[in-house]
Amino acid sequence: MTLVAPIWIQSIGGTYFGWLYLRFLQRSGGGMRGDQTEQMAFIAFFPPPLRPLMQVCVCVCVCVCVCVCVYCKMIDSVVSIVPVEWATHSVH
Repeated sequence: MTLVAPIWIQSIGGTYFGWLYLRFLQRSGGGMRGDQTEQMAFIAFFPPPLRPLMQVCVCVCVCVCVCVCVYCKMIDSVVSIVPVEWATHSVH
């Protein structure tokens, strides 16, 4: 049994990471990074009828990621304030 992802997952991942590199990381002639034109926007890869739906999906995903990151930072800051003895002390 091989543990290789199906070809469609590899295709979607390759397309996404290729876009990510071209959009944000590739160096251009003027020392800038990435292609910030409207034609390279993530939404531009979808047909016009699907763009509103994809825009909502992307906004929800970004909001969830931001909320998770903020929540994790808040938890880390609370854990760093609480003394270790409190965290390991069992309540009877």
